[in-house]
Amino acid sequence: MTTPSHNAHAATPLRMASVIFTLLALLFTFLPLGTWRLANSEEQTEEKDFDQLFERIQYFLEYYYLDLDRAPPRHLIERALAALENAADEIYVDNSEKGKSRIKVHVGQKSIILNLRKVKRLRDAVAQLKNLFTFIRDNYEGDGSVNEIRYATANGFLTGLDPHTLVFSPKAFKDFYTHIEGEIYGVGMLVGVRKGRLHVIQVLKNTPAQKAGFKNGDIISKIGDESTINMDVNEAVSKIRGPKGAEIILTVKRRESKESKKLSTIDIPVKRDRVTIPNVQSRLLPESIGYIEIQNYDKNTVNHMRRHLEKLKLLNKSEELSGLILDLRRNSGGLLKQAAEMADYFLSSEDDILYSIADKRGVNDTTARDDRNEPKYPVILLSSGSSASGAEIVLGALQKNDRGLVLGDRSFGKGSVQQLHSLRLRNDPEDYDAQLKITVSEYLIPGQISIQENGVVPDILAQMAIFSEKEVNLYPDERRGTEKDYEHHIVSKYAKEQKPVEIISYPYELKPEEEEFGDTFMSDDIKPLEDTLVQIAMDLFKLTDKNSNRPFSRENFLKKNKAGIDAIRKKRYGDIIDVMKKRGIDWSGGTNPVNPKVSLKVTHKIEHRPSSDEDNPYPEKTLVMTVKATNTTDKTLHRVWAVSKSDYYLYNEREFLFGKLEPGASVERSAEFSLFPSSASRNDEVSLSAHAEGVQEAILNLDHQVVLPGEKIPDFAFSLTLKDTKTGKPITHLTKGTEATLTAEIKNTGTGTLKKGISVLKNKSGRDVFLEVGRPEIMDLAPGGNTKVDFKFRVREDSARENYEFEFMIADSYYPAGISRELKIGTEDSGPKMKNGLWEAAPKIEIAIKGSKDFVSSDDEIQLIGKVAHPTQSFNAWVGTSPLSLSNRQPPDKITFSRARGGENGYSATLEATTPLKEGQNIVTIFAKGENGLVSRKVAYIRRTPIATASSSKDKPTK
Repeated sequence: MTTPSHNAHAATPLRMASVIFTLLALLFTFLPLGTWRLANSEEQTEEKDFDQLFERIQYFLEYYYLDLDRAPPRHLIERALAALENAADEIYVDNSEKGKSRIKVHVGQKSIILNLRKVKRLRDAVAQLKNLFTFIRDNYEGDGSVNEIRYATANGFLTGLDPHTLVFSPKAFKDFYTHIEGEIYGVGMLVGVRKGRLHVIQVLKNTPAQKAGFKNGDIISKIGDESTINMDVNEAVSKIRGPKGAEIILTVKRRESKESKKLSTIDIPVKRDRVTIPNVQSRLLPESIGYIEIQNYDKNTVNHMRRHLEKLKLLNKSEELSGLILDLRRNSGGLLKQAAEMADYFLSSEDDILYSIADKRGVNDTTARDDRNEPKYPVILLSSGSSASGAEIVLGALQKNDRGLVLGDRSFGKGSVQQLHSLRLRNDPEDYDAQLKITVSEYLIPGQISIQENGVVPDILAQMAIFSEKEVNLYPDERRGTEKDYEHHIVSKYAKEQKPVEIISYPYELKPEEEEFGDTFMSDDIKPLEDTLVQIAMDLFKLTDKNSNRPFSRENFLKKNKAGIDAIRKKRYGDIIDVMKKRGIDWSGGTNPVNPKVSLKVTHKIEHRPSSDEDNPYPEKTLVMTVKATNTTDKTLHRVWAVSKSDYYLYNEREFLFGKLEPGASVERSAEFSLFPSSASRNDEVSLSAHAEGVQEAILNLDHQVVLPGEKIPDFAFSLTLKDTKTGKPITHLTKGTEATLTAEIKNTGTGTLKKGISVLKNKSGRDVFLEVGRPEIMDLAPGGNTKVDFKFRVREDSARENYEFEFMIADSYYPAGISRELKIGTEDSGPKMKNGLWEAAPKIEIAIKGSKDFVSSDDEIQLIGKVAHPTQSFNAWVGTSPLSLSNRQPPDKITFSRARGGENGYSATLEATTPLKEGQNIVTIFAKGENGLVSRKVAYIRRTPIATASSSKDKPTK
């Protein structure tokens, strides 16, 4: 049982990018160890075909899985088929009709029928998949390996069980396991991608990165001489890592000051070295209060905590602490044993720590030992929505044993336990080392209370009022990702309704790096007294009885100190009112009438604002939504606000805080939304509800439509020419020692200007090729314009490859436009020859809805029409619908498939698909892939509305 992710959110609400990142990271939770290591950059060898994969998975599921009755086998195989058809272009599952039992699976020009009526048991589903893959192996002629498709299908199959059961291929597991060994070989910082740009998320303490001067929030624009635009994290990590002691220069962009938005460019040389990741930090606070922050639970966490407790005692002149703050807000889990040992360290003999529930093996309990550990001084545990798994064990054990008081937010709610099982075959131990991560049990906190879905409920719920530069978030909202947001999450029969004893609200002003990433991270120099929640904990310690010799009891503390806690609550809410006042909002309290009335008027506009990045001068597109509230009663209203709801995350849960409204008075508030350029128009409905403090129901509801027209965006055609760099002459193959220049002539065939583009040549041949110039930029390429860029590389003298593999890409960092192509170049004796000067492009796509021009419908299904064409090449085309749920692991559903037909005017295909619509926004995409491997896609946003509103764009107030 291990940590979900190193960067789980601590004290701030989730922005949507953070939600996505956290939810995806949490899919890979609960492994044997719990720390990070940067990705392995070694070349991987091709894996042997594992045709017994499904049978091995069946064995472990039947023997170990928590509850196989959770998902019918037919559902599992349907999930598998959905993943299958997205794993290979040439595979299409004809199963759009609901409840259909006979399913046709197309593989190229051939097909096979699966009879799902026969799928009654798990072994029936596995037999069907086994038979299906025999057919695929015999008929599949696509680019990917059958083994890769098999693993993708297996993981689709497992999504039907729960979000945390999955299979690792040997290569995937080797790559993943490097993250959990406890050390990294590199420069000592964690990086992530936001808006296509590589950021420093966290600089680790006492590492080369810290000594070199990197800072959290730095944008890494170059690694060596390579641009990082559109570079993914794994690629960046592999380039930053290298031999111990070797120097690399990273170019970063950094705000010139906290107040300035202007970015300066800095080259920072840094030498690689061994890095150890800290997971425990501490400080001695006033009044002999200790503070310990626990990042996660790896194999050394409890030992580290003990050392920090000893250090705190020494700093306290060898006197016992008068209290301890145990900060688990940044703790997303770890080793079960370490979490239980930490709880044990504070508990008495025979105190319950946790219960483990497994349907097949009954209930096991873990109790504390009488090790005479810490004295019974007061303990306050800090919790947040990212406190998960192992952290929740400690929170629940100390809370329910009356040993510690939990302060903060409700925890994540991860109450299931996973184990890793090797799928290696007994008779072939060297060839297979795939791993199955499988949910084997559920753990309960003392009292046999499940935290699955619901988390540990704090004794004192501390809610933050978030103040950023552009937004105020005063009230709790739905943007925080938790376990319950996962599709098919486990629902426990041991859940019990619990509520906090007290609620305190306090202001939190986001720092620039938190606005960017939606989180704070373990600092190089923690300053807990600057943290408001720590300050609240210190105020609570002042209420404890210093002269009592009795062990601390959270129940007694809460009963005896209601007045003191109420004083803290009033003080902190006063802080919120003061911050509001500085922002021009009168949030003073008062008694509202029983039936307050307001009117709302909503408008929006699009603004183009200057960019803060000197290297990307194009204006940033912002939508400004303004809501005007008018008091239509003859009495003063207090603390009036409105909140938005929308199935487009960008517009969802935004607050408009009007504050005090005199009779007849009006107040306007605005919210800003950074828009992402798109070729597709979209029509979104935003519902606003007005509220007044002390009034239970919304006093007004209003619907507003936001229509964003599609934009003109670039598209690309290109030709590639390979030359010998020394002679300048074209060549068609590569040999040992060749110094080569690949010239790409690029034409903008779209309707919009390529504003800030990047052309990329990725080396996929490992150490046999050294890439010298791999990311030339392209600026301001107008429609119809041409340009040329050069890539340079050399083949190593000791290379023994028969062919060399690359990936060529063109992309725009401003618009969602791009194209990529796999490139294989052989040697004189073998492999494909380079076709110099051949112009290539992806198929062109047009998309429409039959009988509709505005992509809005009141019907439960629409007839989608797609037209795809290419002048010279055949292609495959298909339509896919995408789930809107961020936590849904289900891939897009192919609802129709077509192959192009040739004619006098080239190749074309018409796709007509009956597309089901759910109420609200729907995403439908047409994909087309040519013979040359170039893929194009076109997205349509289709909104289904109730009949009465399908053609209306006016605001509609309702009661």
